[in-house]
Amino acid sequence: MAFGQVTPSVKRPFGSKALPLTGGLMPPLYNLDFWANSWLGVPFYYFTSNWSQVGSTVNFKTTNGVPARVGDRVVSWKNRSLGPGEGDAVINPNEFFADNAPFLRERSYGGKTYKGLEFTGTEYLQIDGASVSNAYGVPEPIFSTGGTSWQGNTGASFLFVIDQDPGFTSGTYTSPVQSLFYSRQPNEQNPDATIPVPWPNTEDLGVQFLRNWKPNTADALSSELAVGPQGYLTLGMSGLTFANALTRSPIVGPGLHEAGGSEMIHLPSDTENSLPLEFGGGLNFAARWANPGFQVILLEYDNVNKVSHKTTQQSNNQSYTGPSVKIYGMSNPNTILPWNGHDLTIPKITLTNPMLQDHTLFDKAHAFLGGVPSIKLERSDSQQTGNGFRGIIYEVLMLDGILSASDKLALQRQLLRKYRGAL
Repeated sequence: MAFGQVTPSVKRPFGSKALPLTGGLMPPLYNLDFWANSWLGVPFYYFTSNWSQVGSTVNFKTTNGVPARVGDRVVSWKNRSLGPGEGDAVINPNEFFADNAPFLRERSYGGKTYKGLEFTGTEYLQIDGASVSNAYGVPEPIFSTGGTSWQGNTGASFLFVIDQDPGFTSGTYTSPVQSLFYSRQPNEQNPDATIPVPWPNTEDLGVQFLRNWKPNTADALSSELAVGPQGYLTLGMSGLTFANALTRSPIVGPGLHEAGGSEMIHLPSDTENSLPLEFGGGLNFAARWANPGFQVILLEYDNVNKVSHKTTQQSNNQSYTGPSVKIYGMSNPNTILPWNGHDLTIPKITLTNPMLQDHTLFDKAHAFLGGVPSIKLERSDSQQTGNGFRGIIYEVLMLDGILSASDKLALQRQLLRKYRGAL
């Protein structure tokens, strides 16, 4: 589907603003049935690295506003489906560009070379949701655990194509925690947490997609993945090593004293019905931390297939039913576990803990890609304020709703063609 040739659905309920037109053609969207049934006709947010400039529209910009070349710092990544400035991923203008902007890099796989943005732990890009929601008159939150009425209240999905570095930098400023996508305010209730720079407004309990990689399983147990907003939190989980300031759960209302917030997948104590997680596709999860290397990740908040947490004697857990979270993954079959292989139709991880119902993940507030503004984590002796992703991000696609099984299969085939050599 060519950029500038998209006709939104006649059922489109929001404002009268037409989709933008630019000269030339963008690389095509993935051919999915999802677009034909969506209200906007294109993704609200879609970032790809396989184009440089179309007409006057520039994909990667430097501090001078010119197209970036390999090796340059990038202060703006174009949201390719919408108009100028709508949903772009940019550096906070109040920050120092040189310190916080990711690098444009090239990396080769099997004879093919791809461009992407390299993050080293201290960089991040900021997305202003209001620049899309307000511009198009969106009447309800675009991304929530319950989804929107125009997409059948099915949930929300986030696709990432990344190459994660095979370790973490144990320097003064970089933390073992890697934030890939984050849209909530940090926990300022933690007395050891300090926020060196001002944070913009964010969702109260939005997405927290935190990743980590450590060289052995003993170190990996306490900090692996977090997806938020989690539906409940045990008392035993309230003191997370390394990441309290990012993941601790607040109290969200009467009757849900221990519900809300986010938690990391914390094995072996994070249990539901004696099993902390369900694994699909024959996954051997002996190496259960976030795997390094080139990979595709589909993070899905499924409001159709819900899960329940039952009241237990452990701590003050309470009964709760909410959307499930599933993580689908693809990587080279020769890559280290956990999700090596090309199947994107069966979830590699299904959390048994429910998410909060009908809770905004990202809409009119801000979200951070590849990292977060500086925040000091829990340990009082730590000066680590760089809690960002380490590796290259090639592509990010956010969907209001969840893909059908046939669309997941179609996406799998198209990803294999697009990233030939890497997958």
